[in-house]
Amino acid sequence: MEKTSQPYSTVLETPFAMLGLVFEDETLIRIDYLEDGSVSFSSNNKAIQNISGQIKRYCEKTLDKNAFDARYELTGTAFQKKVWNQIEAIAYGQTRTYGDIARCLKTSPRAVGNACRANPMVLLVPCHRVVSASGMGGYLGKTSGKMAAIKKWLLAHEALH
Repeated sequence: MEKTSQPYSTVLETPFAMLGLVFEDETLIRIDYLEDGSVSFSSNNKAIQNISGQIKRYCEKTLDKNAFDARYELTGTAFQKKVWNQIEAIAYGQTRTYGDIARCLKTSPRAVGNACRANPMVLLVPCHRVVSASGMGGYLGKTSGKMAAIKKWLLAHEALH
């Protein structure tokens, strides 16, 4: 669970975690998983209301084609952005292994995992859909605890069409 030094534009309660969203003007720049006990709050900003509504519909399985439509900016290295681009292409309800992505980018599964760990846009860049060759794998650098439980919830949620 991370917290950014920037104040959250909104904090959403979902069935799997509290989410802190950071916007700069109308652009989403980060989604963080927050500690249990965080207090949710909303905003009258249309861009914030738009993505908040989409996340709610994702949780309810009513998001059209389960595809998020939000203006966001990914901040990371050129390599991280290549990995995140591959991850964005993984369809709802599908998974790819770290090795699959590594072979495509001619790199190592560990490097892919490190890029997943640095993902600033959880859900929208669905790194939960990247799994190990022998099981679920880690999530944001953790293989147990709250992060593993979140990944398990997200994968199960998406598998039940």
